[in-house]
Amino acid sequence: MVGPVRHEFVRTMKSKSVIIPMLVIILLSLALVPIVKLASAPPTFSSGGTTVVGFYSAPNYHFLAYSFNTYGQPVLGNQVNITVVDSSGTRSSTVTTNSSGLASLTLSGGSAGQVAYSVKVGAQLVTEGVFPPNVSSGESFGVAGSPLASVQDPSNSSRSDLLSFLEGPNGSLPSMFRIYYNYSSGIGPESNNPTESQMKYLGTPSSYVSIFKLPDMPPNTSSVSLAAFDSNGTLVYLTSYSIESGGGASFAPPTPSEVFTLFVSGVLALVIPLMAILVAYNSYGKDRVTGILESVLARPITRRSLGLSRYLSLVIATSVSLVVTMLVMELISKALLGDILPPTYAASTVLALIVESASFIGIMMLLSQFLRSQGSMILVGIGLWIILDFFWGVLILFASFALGIQIGSGNYLGLTIQSSFFNPAQFYSLVGEYLGGLSVSSVIGGSTPISPATYGLTPLTLGITGVFWVLAPLSAFVYYVVRRD
Repeated sequence: MVGPVRHEFVRTMKSKSVIIPMLVIILLSLALVPIVKLASAPPTFSSGGTTVVGFYSAPNYHFLAYSFNTYGQPVLGNQVNITVVDSSGTRSSTVTTNSSGLASLTLSGGSAGQVAYSVKVGAQLVTEGVFPPNVSSGESFGVAGSPLASVQDPSNSSRSDLLSFLEGPNGSLPSMFRIYYNYSSGIGPESNNPTESQMKYLGTPSSYVSIFKLPDMPPNTSSVSLAAFDSNGTLVYLTSYSIESGGGASFAPPTPSEVFTLFVSGVLALVIPLMAILVAYNSYGKDRVTGILESVLARPITRRSLGLSRYLSLVIATSVSLVVTMLVMELISKALLGDILPPTYAASTVLALIVESASFIGIMMLLSQFLRSQGSMILVGIGLWIILDFFWGVLILFASFALGIQIGSGNYLGLTIQSSFFNPAQFYSLVGEYLGGLSVSSVIGGSTPISPATYGLTPLTLGITGVFWVLAPLSAFVYYVVRRD
């Protein structure tokens, strides 16, 4: 018995239908190179931008836009179009920025429930989304752009200044806000939820648009954190910039964790389930539905031993390819970013992807026990991948509308996370959210950090979920295979 099992294991590992997909996974790591170069490119200030803020005063929405150039100076003549959509219909209006770079408009509201919006500058869509939930009448909130933006210092091209574009309640001047800063020798803010006493006062905006120059920095400074607090001392916006050698402030360079998360979530986490489906089909499913396995079973080997040998060989092959892929990505990161991903982060990422791969291999081998043709296996497998990977977010969106949950709210984040526990294709996203942390957008455009444990994301729950998605399809597959022995 041992000989036939070993033979099937070695045969599967040497199969072109297994080796080629594994090589594809490894070669995908090279796609990290252009992503790193794009993410680490120095910021440019050539186009300036347009920032939009607003407030709701029943039954209308009021907006204020500011268009600026690379130096934060006003731009005259930009056409800003704002569209609001709710259950009452669609309202849209276009205004032109004046010599101060400002433009204001009002759109009728008065409809309960979610309110979507879009902002265009000229013919270009700047942003679209849903207004923050539970906004009080008169409360200001960010619509497009950043309340605190980096612009080039007109007197020193190696520096950048801070542009503040804020609006107070009911459209008043933002004199109730106070801008604070901190210098640090590390990257990023020292705290994700600082208080005023932990930072240094920079200034108070005297108008909707204000330009602040940062004080001289001490030696070995590598980053500056900037925050806006309201009159009650509540943090409403927090951001961080790295310090250029010339003494100005610029956007912080990406860390390996940020780049890896972008690459894995956008590429690997989507491709791995598909590769698992294909190798499981080529190695086991196709032989099962075409009857080839019956000739193999003429030897002294049981269906269970045959199925387990091929399952284990596929899981080992994909695991090895993922480990090699991670090593290649670490080398790329070291060469281009000067640092590597923390070992714990890298190991967690690989394990999460192995869980997804093992789960889909088991699911595909289980399906082979019920489907009768190669075409149906391919159709069901690819269809399952499309639904669980690409359309899962759409399904959650529909569920949120049905349950009356506001998009962007804490409840919506909770719904997204809880639903991901029931989808093997979303296991990496759960691990990534645990490692990277969670936050909910605030009304002015910043974010409020939230502990992952609030939504049940702990090492224990992730471990249980990972074990379940590996063992559940495999156990079901073995059960039905044994019944046929």
